[in-house]
Amino acid sequence: MRMAVGAAAGEGAAQSPGPAAVSLGLSVAVVSSLVNGSTFVLQKKGIVRARGRGTSYLTDIVWWSGTIAMALGQIGNFLAYTAVPTVLVTPLGALGVPFGSILASYLLKEKLNILGKLGCLLSCAGSVVLIIHSPKSESVTTQAELEEKLTNPALCRKNCLETAVISHLILHLKFLAPRISCLHKTQGSREVVIRDLLTLPEVQVLQK
Repeated sequence: MRMAVGAAAGEGAAQSPGPAAVSLGLSVAVVSSLVNGSTFVLQKKGIVRARGRGTSYLTDIVWWSGTIAMALGQIGNFLAYTAVPTVLVTPLGALGVPFGSILASYLLKEKLNILGKLGCLLSCAGSVVLIIHSPKSESVTTQAELEEKLTNPALCRKNCLETAVISHLILHLKFLAPRISCLHKTQGSREVVIRDLLTLPEVQVLQK
């Protein structure tokens, strides 16, 4: 009996990764996420450069660097999944979102509004919360364990915050953004009409 328990404990110790392996796997996962976040930015930069030269994007080195970075990022993710538990690697994929946004602002000169910055912040915060409160074991064996993990206060607060922010974004995009766009168009048309009226000969005579 003792030998069986000792063998089972030895197998569990052999299956669980050590601190060095976990640190290495998380580092690879972070680097892979950053590389994956830069792929589409580099590819778009290559397309813009090729369009400016009037050539195909297949001849641009920046586009090829983005494509190669995509392959390297996926290989890094595969290596990270083999080194550490999946529940630790998967949330780190969200780190590519803010990195890609920051890189796009420098390479593509795209501006990120306050809602985009808030979304990047939430993605990073969600990754940190999921990693901190990740389960010790990869599998949930009983319904009680599943209910305990789903009713975690930190996870519930995160879900409520994300639901509120997503609802705000949906309302903003569906109702507020079209009204603001129509308002700007109306103001622009009024300015055009006023400018055209000021160019009429009768108005110029009255001004003199």
